[in-house]
Amino acid sequence: MRNHYLNIGFLFITFLSAYTPLLQAQQFQNYTDTKKKFKISLPSDWTYFPDYKGTLFLAHRPMLKNTQSGVENVALSEIKDSSIKDLDQAFFNFKLAQKLSLTDYEETDQIKIDKQIKNRYYWVISRHPKPNTHDLIYNLSVIYKEKGKYYVLQCTTSAGNLDTYKPIFLKIADSIHFY
Repeated sequence: MRNHYLNIGFLFITFLSAYTPLLQAQQFQNYTDTKKKFKISLPSDWTYFPDYKGTLFLAHRPMLKNTQSGVENVALSEIKDSSIKDLDQAFFNFKLAQKLSLTDYEETDQIKIDKQIKNRYYWVISRHPKPNTHDLIYNLSVIYKEKGKYYVLQCTTSAGNLDTYKPIFLKIADSIHFY
């Protein structure tokens, strides 16, 4: 019986170590936007663009050499819909808008919805085809309600990198603080 627990412990540690080396090696840098009143921590080698095309910010990792594959990125936007009364409705409306705007949207089987992590947000992973290719794009979408406003953090990666970048995306999501 003792060996059984040791084997389970070993498998769990092996599983964790397979998905966290990038996160453990990653240095993070804090960004503060005093005008829009939020703080966030991002990987220090990522490029940060405040006010990018209607977002509060966009940040992306550096392009890897000899590749033209999609670059992992995160973007934070305010959801401007005066009819939203609570976080549940904001989340529902966001998911509905995604389904209507993307021709091949679906929530993945891997993770459906993780409600109210630390009572701050919901998140869902969805996938859809990258335009003009057969590649799949995965979005980890995080919905926040802070100070009476609603926000969405869109974290984007390619299908092959989802497991690698999900811990980084969740760390970024946890780092956002509105004031």
